[in-house]
Amino acid sequence: MSKTLFVVIAPLSVAFVWACTTTTSDRKEAIPKDPPAPVAAPTPGEFGEVVASDEEKLKAQELAIRTLGETLSVTRGDVKVIHIAVMSWPDSSLGCPKPGISYTQVITPGHYVLLQSGEGLHRVHIADERAIICEKPFGGVVKRPPLASGTWYIDRLKETARKDLADKLAASPEHISVVKVEGRRWNDSSLGCPQSGHQYLQVVTDGYRFTLEHEGSQYTYHTDRRRVFACPPIETE
Repeated sequence: MSKTLFVVIAPLSVAFVWACTTTTSDRKEAIPKDPPAPVAAPTPGEFGEVVASDEEKLKAQELAIRTLGETLSVTRGDVKVIHIAVMSWPDSSLGCPKPGISYTQVITPGHYVLLQSGEGLHRVHIADERAIICEKPFGGVVKRPPLASGTWYIDRLKETARKDLADKLAASPEHISVVKVEGRRWNDSSLGCPQSGHQYLQVVTDGYRFTLEHEGSQYTYHTDRRRVFACPPIETE
């Protein structure tokens, strides 16, 4: 009898230990990973340039502003871009279907642009050269996402700035200190450092302004959530 009882209990014990181990492992895997590390401008010549994806957004932005201006008879200066994002519309309605109309069921790449004119908010859905002002009721308050909280995130941006300055000055990062950190709300994607001949997304962008010091000289760096670059650019030989 004792042998039979032992055989029954042992598998249960093993099963119990296995279940606990699986649960602990799953719990570890559920911890969110750090966001991608910030990046510095690789060379002064490429500082602040609009990349290809931003070029597409600029075209969508211009089309959205033009479409809203023609529809509401408002000037460009009366229109403010609140948000712009790349979208994959589920069909040819561009996310704004009208009752009684059938649409081609094909995923359509495009953009979503949220504009403000006066006190009104307007959603413009775009694909290629098509722009639709979506008149569906806007459900909710537009909130700009806050800057990431926690000193660890700011520290990553500061370290990127310090390393970039060290490379430009051929100095050691340990000899560079961050003497001032200021939260900023930039008016466009140039982050307060526009260059002539370049176009920028007219979207309000949150970020920081760092003041760094090396051997008595100070340098300023501008950031958003990803980019970090010297402003004004640092001349190197």
